[in-house]
This record gives sequence, structure tokens and C-alpha cells, in this order.
Amino acid sequence: MSETVTQISPNPPEKRRKRWVLPLVIVLVLLAGAAVTAKLTGLLDRQHPGPIDVDPGQHIDIETFNYYSGVVEPQETWDVQRDAGREVAEIFVSVGDSVVVGQELFSYDISDVNMQIQQTQLEINGIRNELDGYAGQIKELSDLRAATEDESLKLEYTVQIQELQTSQKQAQLNLERTQIELENIRKGTENAVVTSTMDGVVRQINNADTGYGEPTAFMTILATGAYRIKASVDELNVSSLCEGMAVVVHSRVDSERTWSGTVTRIDTENPADSGQGDYGYYYDSDMGEGRATKYYFYVSLTDSDGLLLGQHVYVEPLTDGGMAFPDDSWIDDGMAIDDGFIDGGMAIDDGAIVDADGQE
Repeated sequence: MSETVTQISPNPPEKRRKRWVLPLVIVLVLLAGAAVTAKLTGLLDRQHPGPIDVDPGQHIDIETFNYYSGVVEPQETWDVQRDAGREVAEIFVSVGDSVVVGQELFSYDISDVNMQIQQTQLEINGIRNELDGYAGQIKELSDLRAATEDESLKLEYTVQIQELQTSQKQAQLNLERTQIELENIRKGTENAVVTSTMDGVVRQINNADTGYGEPTAFMTILATGAYRIKASVDELNVSSLCEGMAVVVHSRVDSERTWSGTVTRIDTENPADSGQGDYGYYYDSDMGEGRATKYYFYVSLTDSDGLLLGQHVYVEPLTDGGMAFPDDSWIDDGMAIDDGFIDGGMAIDDGAIVDADGQE
């Protein structure tokens, strides 16, 4: 009797395939992880290079990533105040008009002033008539006193004369005071028309007096000619700016148009009005635009050709050819330089890098 024996293979094909698939998957995962790690390492190396050595006296280029939003404004602004006790009769200019020195801006209503002049003149005439009356009475009493032989009458005339002389002196003082008052009133008519003291453009006219808060200028004139940039920086970046720093001003509409300038003032004592919305800032970092307190800083331009009053621009701290720092300043540890970062900080003296001991 024959038996059919079925032999079972110890390693079926399915099991053999599983043996080499699993190691392959592990190898692929490791390779992918290594690639990702290498990629991230490269990015980190690019974004945050290590410290570099800078020799004293070496010329360096400072990397910055900030662009600050600003607007073109005149170097000088004239706030024209109105006399609170006088009414404006007529305004001769409008917002946006160009004005020159001596041009009439507005006039005061002098109709009441003319009436005051007439009334004051009548008072003066009355005082003069009063003085003439005192003088006549004094002369008459003096003549009567000289003509009488009665001593009692002479004494009476003398007392009356003295009383009239006292009234006469009082009237004379009143006349002088009223004449001064008339002269002041007449000056009001002479200054009835306010004229411009500079060439410029009318920026604002406030013809309504609300009576609340701080008094506002009746009219604002912006000087024409030299321009400057008024920009804003948030509290996180204000320490990266300093007076004397060179900047590049970029046009918002034409990327090819740039102007050079220098930071002349950083006003950290007066926070910018966040409600105005005219300035703000933006910068090429991962933080995006924040809600930190903003401060204005001002840039003096070496050349303002092609700029328009009120034009919005971007202000970039100078990176091409080096950043200018005032003498006796200190560049903080960690500031980007070329492909690395400053290690330990550097001092600037007369435009040259020196070490902590002041040696170049």
C-alpha cells in the first residue's frame, strides 16, 4: 500500500517576500529621515550662521531684514494759530493750494473793531471837553481870588481850585489810558489780514472750534523745498536703529527708484498714534506685523529729486557697502554680518572697528 506524502516547504514564497520587504522599508525611512535632516540643517545654517571673527579696522556689511513704512514730508511745518477772541471773516486759500511769503491766508472780522474805535474816540472827545471845562473853571476861580480882598473868599476859591485840579489830573490820566486803548484797537485792524511767512502748501484748515481737548492750529502750512522721511518702527526693532545710520529709501510704485539718507532723529518719547494708520511697518521675518508700540523716526535725504509731498515709501537700513554707525557706539552681540553673526560685540570709533580695550 503506497502513501502519498505531502511535503510542506518551511519557507513559502509569501514569507520569503516579507523578509526582504521589511528591511527595505526601514532603509527607505532612514534615507528619507537623513534627507530631511540634511535639508533642515542647511536651512538652519543659512538662516542662523555661526559666529565669525572680525579683525579691528575691517570693513563689514551688516545684514538687516527690516523695511519700515514712511511718508515724505517737508523739513518745516508752520501751524498758524488764530486769535481766539476774534472772528474769521474770510479764508483766501484752500487745502492743497501753494502759497508764497506775504500771500494773504485769511482775515478777521473788523466790523466790531470799527465800532469800538468810534466809541473809544467819542470817549476821548468827551474827556478832552471835560478837561477844557476844568481849565476854564480854574481860570475863572483864579481871577476871582485875585480880585477879592476878602480873605475868607480867597480861602474858599483856593479850595475849589484845588478840587478842580485834582479832578483835572484824574481826567488827564483817564485820557491817556483811553488813548492807549484806542491804539491797541487800531492795531487790531492793522493785523486783520494774516499772511504767509514761508513758501509752502496748505495742508489743513480747521474752521471749526470744538472747545474740547488741546487747541488745534487753525491752518497748517507745509514748507516746500527740502523733504524728509517720517517713518515708524515698532518697539521690538527700535533698538536696531540709531541716529547717524545710513538708509535707502525705496519707492512703493517703482522698485528701481531709490534715495539715500541718514537717520537724524528717533522720537522714543512720543509713541506714534496707532489710530492714524498712515505709517505702520512691515518686515521680512517670520514674526509678521505685530501690535507693539510704534515710534517715529526721521530721515534726512541727500537728494529728494523725484519725490512728492505725501508720497509713501519704504525705508531700509543700508546693507550694501556697510552700515554707518556714530562714533563711540556699540554693535550688539548677535547682529548679522555677511554670512555670520557678531560674536561678543564690536565698538565703533571714528568709523573703524576696535576691540573692547579701544585698540584697532
